[in-house]
Amino acid sequence: MIETNVVLHMTMEEEYLAVVQQLGLVESKDWMGGHGFAFRLFANKSGTISMVAPGTDAEFGVQSVGTVNAALVAFCALERFRPKVYINAGTAGASASSGLEVGEVVVAT
Repeated sequence: MIETNVVLHMTMEEEYLAVVQQLGLVESKDWMGGHGFAFRLFANKSGTISMVAPGTDAEFGVQSVGTVNAALVAFCALERFRPKVYINAGTAGASASSGLEVGEVVVAT
Protein backbone atom coordinates (compact mmCIF):
# COMPACT_ATOMS: atom_id res chain seq x y z
CA MET A 1 0.00 0.00 0.00
CA ILE A 2 1.17 3.50 -0.89
CA GLU A 3 -0.37 6.36 1.08
CA THR A 4 -1.48 9.45 -0.78
CA ASN A 5 -3.67 12.27 0.48
CA VAL A 6 -5.83 12.85 -2.60
CA VAL A 7 -6.70 10.61 -5.53
CA LEU A 8 -8.43 12.13 -8.56
CA HIS A 9 -10.21 9.69 -10.85
CA MET A 10 -11.09 10.79 -14.35
CA THR A 11 -11.83 8.72 -17.43
CA MET A 12 -11.69 10.69 -20.65
CA GLU A 13 -8.19 11.63 -21.76
CA GLU A 14 -9.52 14.91 -23.17
CA GLU A 15 -10.67 15.84 -19.66
CA TYR A 16 -7.86 14.60 -17.45
CA LEU A 17 -4.82 15.75 -19.45
CA ALA A 18 -5.72 19.41 -18.77
CA VAL A 19 -5.89 18.65 -15.03
CA VAL A 20 -2.62 16.71 -15.18
CA GLN A 21 -0.94 19.69 -16.85
CA GLN A 22 -2.47 22.27 -14.48
CA LEU A 23 -1.38 20.35 -11.38
CA GLY A 24 2.06 19.49 -12.77
CA LEU A 25 1.53 15.74 -12.44
CA VAL A 26 3.90 13.27 -14.07
CA GLU A 27 2.91 9.87 -15.45
CA SER A 28 4.28 6.82 -13.68
CA LYS A 29 4.84 3.76 -15.84
CA ASP A 30 5.28 1.36 -12.92
CA TRP A 31 1.64 1.09 -11.84
CA MET A 32 -0.65 -1.12 -13.88
CA GLY A 33 -3.45 -1.17 -11.33
CA GLY A 34 -3.30 -4.84 -10.56
CA HIS A 35 -5.92 -7.50 -11.09
CA GLY A 36 -4.89 -7.77 -14.76
CA PHE A 37 -6.14 -4.34 -15.87
CA ALA A 38 -3.96 -1.55 -17.21
CA PHE A 39 -4.55 1.90 -15.76
CA ARG A 40 -2.70 5.19 -16.03
CA LEU A 41 -1.24 6.86 -12.95
CA PHE A 42 -0.07 10.45 -12.66
CA ALA A 43 1.31 11.98 -9.45
CA ASN A 44 3.02 15.05 -8.10
CA LYS A 45 6.64 14.80 -6.96
CA SER A 46 5.76 14.31 -3.30
CA GLY A 47 3.10 11.69 -4.05
CA THR A 48 0.44 13.56 -2.09
CA ILE A 49 -1.80 13.97 -5.15
CA SER A 50 -2.40 11.17 -7.62
CA MET A 51 -4.64 10.90 -10.66
CA VAL A 52 -5.81 7.53 -11.94
CA ALA A 53 -7.48 6.82 -15.26
CA PRO A 54 -8.29 3.72 -17.28
CA GLY A 55 -5.75 2.76 -19.89
CA THR A 56 -6.24 1.83 -23.52
CA ASP A 57 -7.97 -1.42 -24.46
CA ALA A 58 -5.23 -3.69 -25.81
CA GLU A 59 -7.49 -5.40 -28.32
CA PHE A 60 -9.33 -2.41 -29.78
CA GLY A 61 -6.92 0.47 -29.08
CA VAL A 62 -9.61 2.72 -27.55
CA GLN A 63 -9.96 4.25 -24.09
CA SER A 64 -11.42 1.83 -21.56
CA VAL A 65 -14.52 3.78 -20.49
CA GLY A 66 -17.77 2.65 -18.87
CA THR A 67 -19.12 1.72 -15.50
CA VAL A 68 -17.21 -1.56 -15.16
CA ASN A 69 -13.85 0.05 -15.93
CA ALA A 70 -14.65 3.00 -13.64
CA ALA A 71 -15.44 0.58 -10.81
CA LEU A 72 -12.21 -1.35 -11.41
CA VAL A 73 -10.12 1.82 -11.41
CA ALA A 74 -11.81 3.00 -8.21
CA PHE A 75 -11.38 -0.36 -6.46
CA CYS A 76 -7.70 -0.70 -7.38
CA ALA A 77 -6.86 2.92 -6.51
CA LEU A 78 -8.64 2.77 -3.15
CA GLU A 79 -7.03 -0.56 -2.34
CA ARG A 80 -3.54 0.60 -3.28
CA PHE A 81 -3.44 4.21 -2.07
CA ARG A 82 -5.92 4.42 0.84
CA PRO A 83 -6.46 8.13 0.16
CA LYS A 84 -7.92 10.60 2.63
CA VAL A 85 -9.96 12.09 -0.24
CA TYR A 86 -11.14 10.36 -3.43
CA ILE A 87 -12.61 12.54 -6.18
CA ASN A 88 -14.29 10.96 -9.19
CA ALA A 89 -14.76 13.69 -11.79
CA GLY A 90 -15.87 13.86 -15.39
CA THR A 91 -18.88 14.11 -17.64
CA ALA A 92 -20.73 11.21 -15.99
CA GLY A 93 -22.02 10.24 -19.41
CA ALA A 94 -23.87 13.52 -19.84
CA SER A 95 -25.04 14.41 -23.31
CA ALA A 96 -26.58 17.55 -24.79
CA SER A 97 -30.06 16.18 -24.10
CA SER A 98 -29.33 15.86 -20.35
CA GLY A 99 -29.88 19.58 -19.83
CA LEU A 100 -26.51 19.95 -18.09
CA GLU A 101 -24.26 22.87 -18.96
CA VAL A 102 -20.45 22.71 -19.18
CA GLY A 103 -19.02 23.29 -15.71
CA GLU A 104 -22.17 22.27 -13.83
CA VAL A 105 -21.54 20.14 -10.77
CA VAL A 106 -23.59 16.98 -10.24
CA VAL A 107 -23.40 15.22 -6.89
CA ALA A 108 -24.58 11.64 -6.56
CA THR A 109 -25.75 10.27 -3.25
